[in-house]
Amino acid sequence: MLYHMLLSSGCFPVYRTEPCVFDLLVPRFGDFCSVATRRQLMRCWLRTRQFRRSGLDAGEITEKVVASVTTGGEFLCAVMGEMARAGGFQHWAVWGPDNLLYIPTIKRQIPDALFIHVIRDGRDVAYALDTKEFIRPFRWDRNPSRGSAHESRCVYRREPGLREDSQSENRCDPCSQYIVYRGMEVWKLFPGGSVEAAAFG
Repeated sequence: MLYHMLLSSGCFPVYRTEPCVFDLLVPRFGDFCSVATRRQLMRCWLRTRQFRRSGLDAGEITEKVVASVTTGGEFLCAVMGEMARAGGFQHWAVWGPDNLLYIPTIKRQIPDALFIHVIRDGRDVAYALDTKEFIRPFRWDRNPSRGSAHESRCVYRREPGLREDSQSENRCDPCSQYIVYRGMEVWKLFPGGSVEAAAFG
């Protein structure tokens, strides 16, 4: 939701998918230092939804990646940077829960990257995934009566003294999302509707 709020500001290129660079492309192709590897990477990437959603010209982005990219961070910057340039934007943003696992790598390869950590209620995430059919149930779990019986046995327990907006350092939600973006100002949203703007270089 926050990512779409950023896109709706009109200050970022619209990219309605996860880039899947550090969790899929880097493990699949490894080191991008070899020109042959980069050509193989682009042959694969040009067949993906990530490329189709980018709106980039296949020849131009291939030439740029093959000529200058050596890391996953440089690949992400090349793709998103070209999208930003084509749309007349100065900044870009991407999202994905798996970014959490690669924050040190992302920060090392994109030193001016900033992160927004979004903490969501796990029940809200489960409902969203079910509504959008991101995760399909097993055949034996498609009976609504079974789901209702299982749900009736579930008990949600709230820890005493824990507020929904708690920012405790010890709190770690596996359903958290991380948004990586560069530059721009960040709008901090607080409970009760108050808003505070924080500028970053």
